[in-house]
Amino acid sequence: MLVYYEQGLIAPIEPIIEFEALDVKHAFRHLRAGEHIGKLLLNIPQQAAALNPVPVRRPMSFRADAAYLLVGGASGLGRSLAIWLVERGAKSLVFLSRKAGTSKESKELTQELESMGACAVMVSGSVSRAEDVEKAIVAAPAPIKGVFQLAMVQRDSPFLSISHEDWTAAIEPKVTGTWNLHNALLKTPLDFFWLASSTITVVDQPGQANYKAGCMFLEAFCRYRHSLSLPASVLSICPIEDVGYVADNAYAKRSVMAQGNYMLGEREFLDCVEASLFEQRPPSLEQPITAGHIQEWQSRGHIVMGMRSSSQLHLADDRNPTNWRRDPRMGFYHNRSLRPNSSNESESSSLKRFMDRLAESGATAAEMLGDEANVEFLATEIGRKVMDFLLKPGASVDLSLSLAQMGMDSLAAIELRRWFRQAMGLQVTVLELMGSNSMKELGGMVAEKLREKHVEAF
Repeated sequence: MLVYYEQGLIAPIEPIIEFEALDVKHAFRHLRAGEHIGKLLLNIPQQAAALNPVPVRRPMSFRADAAYLLVGGASGLGRSLAIWLVERGAKSLVFLSRKAGTSKESKELTQELESMGACAVMVSGSVSRAEDVEKAIVAAPAPIKGVFQLAMVQRDSPFLSISHEDWTAAIEPKVTGTWNLHNALLKTPLDFFWLASSTITVVDQPGQANYKAGCMFLEAFCRYRHSLSLPASVLSICPIEDVGYVADNAYAKRSVMAQGNYMLGEREFLDCVEASLFEQRPPSLEQPITAGHIQEWQSRGHIVMGMRSSSQLHLADDRNPTNWRRDPRMGFYHNRSLRPNSSNESESSSLKRFMDRLAESGATAAEMLGDEANVEFLATEIGRKVMDFLLKPGASVDLSLSLAQMGMDSLAAIELRRWFRQAMGLQVTVLELMGSNSMKELGGMVAEKLREKHVEAF
């Protein structure tokens, strides 16, 4: 075939539609529509192609015949992680946390995962108790092949006045809990043993010495497992702006912003999780790790996220509020000019104005969201976003149609669910989206969720 092509006897099927590398998501959406003829061409900039080649990996996938244990993962970042696992092939997830199976969030997560064809086993208990860890392992419907340790408790207090109870409460889930997981699964062949640390181990945060101590233990424990030739990786997570603890706590978010610390999004978090999962094995050493032996060492399995200043001011500028800028370890940090946050650039200005008015309305938000005109406005804005996902920007929106009738499948609905979280700060399940009989009904459901959110705030 190649000879025929070189002779000019055969040619690519036309038409050839070109996409820029930065616009690759629209290329895949175009393919998914199944209506194209010919070939799609992705243009890679010459300067990018000239870089040194790096190993190309296929996206991480998970085994359908295995179970994965998520500790403290029934809400927040754990919820995002669980959905991502199922999207990548996992069929059996076991959750161990104090509120697993009893809280509203865990029940909603169970329903959503089951709607995606997965089995979610909720085990109520504490990872700090060895018997609860054993209970979770026994409850797994298939052999456990991976562990995600996300357990955390925060008891902020000045170091000089911290109580023993607060110190223990913060470190037990990470220290005792991780030892319990390690010992219970020591003879189980695992594909990965993933640990959630925090950038607090690099960026000092006043009042969180207990939490920092627990995270430092996790980073050391990763190396300990490597010394036993066991898989392990650790991710030092920076503040995530659209999901998790910081996103759900206005005080924590204001504190992060006031200190000039950088925040990333859910997508970047999952990308970092995937990168760390690829690096589970111990680093290659000329000599084994031994007590009292000092050797240059690095671990690709330990990734630190978001080490960047959110301020436009240079780190040398005294007006820059970033609290780690004088840290000697950051002496070679190069504060490149930052691009403006573009996460919501695609959203319509009218929706932004509506959300701003809603935030300022205070106690009258419920009345505003009860207005039929505003419900119809929300339905129309959602419909426009759906048309954007379907590569039909500017197309008219029929509010009587359902998402399925508009041509949206469950994969595109997952993207729409993430958009709801970014644009409106709402948790909407794929089941709720695809179950709506019309766009107007979906607009009403979103208005009701916004009303509940603002009522709780006041």
